[in-house]
Amino acid sequence: MEYRDSNRKYGGKRAVFVFLLIFLYASWSGLKFQQWKGEYFKAKCQKFQISFEEKTYDFFNIKCCKECKYYGKKTCPVSWNSKSNQDKDVLQYQSFNDNYGAEKDDSGELIFINDRLAYRQRDLSSFGPVTNNTRSDKEKGSPPGRISYCKVIGAWVFSIDGIGKMTKYDKDAKDCNWLMKSKKTKAYLLEDVPEENWEVWTGTLDEVKVDKTCLTCKPPENEKKDDAKSVRCTYHGKCDDQKKECECDKNWMGAQCETCTACSSLEIGNFTKNIDADNKTQVVESDGRTKMLTSKGNPLKVYGRPVHVLNRSPMKDSVLVILYTGSRYMLWSFSQTYLLNNEAALINYMKTFHSTWDDLVTESEPLFESELTKDHSPINLDWFVYTKDRYDSPTATDFSINCVNKTQLDECKT
Repeated sequence: MEYRDSNRKYGGKRAVFVFLLIFLYASWSGLKFQQWKGEYFKAKCQKFQISFEEKTYDFFNIKCCKECKYYGKKTCPVSWNSKSNQDKDVLQYQSFNDNYGAEKDDSGELIFINDRLAYRQRDLSSFGPVTNNTRSDKEKGSPPGRISYCKVIGAWVFSIDGIGKMTKYDKDAKDCNWLMKSKKTKAYLLEDVPEENWEVWTGTLDEVKVDKTCLTCKPPENEKKDDAKSVRCTYHGKCDDQKKECECDKNWMGAQCETCTACSSLEIGNFTKNIDADNKTQVVESDGRTKMLTSKGNPLKVYGRPVHVLNRSPMKDSVLVILYTGSRYMLWSFSQTYLLNNEAALINYMKTFHSTWDDLVTESEPLFESELTKDHSPINLDWFVYTKDRYDSPTATDFSINCVNKTQLDECKT
């Protein structure tokens, strides 16, 4: 009997010991896997240029309300209601065409969702003008686009926080509140997801292509690091092997050094604009010259393109800016008082400009828009009176843009 008790005693100890070994090995394996996963994804593409087709979703008019007395509407941020009832704002997906970077925590480590990276527009958690390093209550609630993997539906999805398809938005929606989704896939890397056959929500389902270009550069093995002009930098810059980013030559900018900034001043002539609801018009006399905004000696970029401001605004109490908005160039009027005659404030403002949210929640408005384009310059484009309703026929305008010093354009041909 004593022998059996001893066996049970030591047998129990062995079982505990084996269990501890298994637990420690599993913990070690899990830790090594997490380390491997981090290193694996660090070697993969962490920044993309994402481009959507021109599609719209009439979310703000259909889904938002001020008091929500009507069935089927949701309470949106107050700022989203500020203009939408009168101006017929629609969500324009192309204004979310931008650079998307892998999300990281405060310590700079990659964040994993469903064992995959998630990508956020321009690496920002929120858009909106910044004044004295803070956003006013009116200008909060301007979320970026986000691309992540939704395990529930087994697909990569595009989403915008606070915007859903259903009549009653639910943060715990079972489909990750997707606005666009890929075909079903188990792909761990965004670059492995096909660009074709995504579905987009416009009030009904439609099929679109989502164009994605990796912006992480890597010097080809047969190039010398010291003097190589990388193809990833369109031969207008060198790839920094440590940062995995392009260092662009003079007069070139962009994630791939694809945008020429040689034309430092644009020229526009007089133009006509509506001044009231009865379509009365006035001729706006412009002095015709712009300057390129810079930050720390480099051209300021919005949606990957430089920003030009008129030297002297021909319109009272407003600043006129020419900038790219994701799929078109626009002449935009900013009437916020703290931007008037304050270039530093304007530069700070532009760093978080977003064509959807600025049009919706701020004291600004587009006046003219170019044709649909991926060009890196607003020169030699057709221009139209800005309209929120993409179903209307565009109204051509006499607005035009040229380079003041046309010889500077020759530098863009190299």
